Amino acid sequence: MYRRLTNGLSADQRKRLDALTERRDETGQVWLTWLRQMPEAATPTGMLGVIERLEQVRSVGIDPSRGHLIHQARLSQLAREADKTTVQHVARFERQRRHATLVAITLDFTASLTDQAIDLFDRLVGGMFRKAEGRHARAFQADARVINVATQAAELSELIADTGGFDVAFECSGHVSGVTASIKAVRACGILVQVGMLGGDIAAPLGEIVVREIDYRGTFRFDREFAEAVALLVSGRLDVRSLLSHQLPFGEATSAFALAADRSQAMKVQLVFP
Repeated sequence: MYRRLTNGLSADQRKRLDALTERRDETGQVWLTWLRQMPEAATPTGMLGVIERLEQVRSVGIDPSRGHLIHQARLSQLAREADKTTVQHVARFERQRRHATLVAITLDFTASLTDQAIDLFDRLVGGMFRKAEGRHARAFQADARVINVATQAAELSELIADTGGFDVAFECSGHVSGVTASIKAVRACGILVQVGMLGGDIAAPLGEIVVREIDYRGTFRFDREFAEAVALLVSGRLDVRSLLSHQLPFGEATSAFALAADRSQAMKVQLVFP
């Protein structure tokens, strides 16, 4: 096993393998000990530490294909045994065993550090997105306004008059009054998204869509949006209570569905579970 792992190694590669048991000039710490101290924190400093170690291991010049010269279980066992052994003890191994052990260690570090770099990158990027989402949520909560069109129609009209209308509007009721109000609320050349099904054939001011060149889009099917919507509701970041026109107990589910189908009476009907 030792001979297979070391067969064909150049003098320079052997020298670099032995250097792993020596001390670093800048810190006095043994290279192998430093490599074993793999950063785990998902920070720029941690990522840099992993990359530095990966570059150092690769600079030894051991081709990953060398690890296939013996059974992978034996290679892993050799690396595990070395991990439980002090660097000083490894340095005192006879030449062929020492170099074979250091080859196994190098290959194991290459795989582990590569996996760690990918993991830290994913966590760093995920953290950046979460921070951005948090900033967006805070900005939205600071600037957002909730207007109940049933009781605050005048306030909505004033807002549209002051701003020229919304860039994008989502019509989610499917009722003729909601569609009409949404068309009037969107600015010229704005976007109106019709979410879900309409309540049958409706009479809406389609002329305004043409004259004001509104981009009217339909969307019906759901994918990951449903889970995202539930998460928003659970977190409290999205308050939809103003959309509920009726709340019925679960025992009256049949009546609730019948009521929900009647757009002349209901907007959104919620089933309340005991």
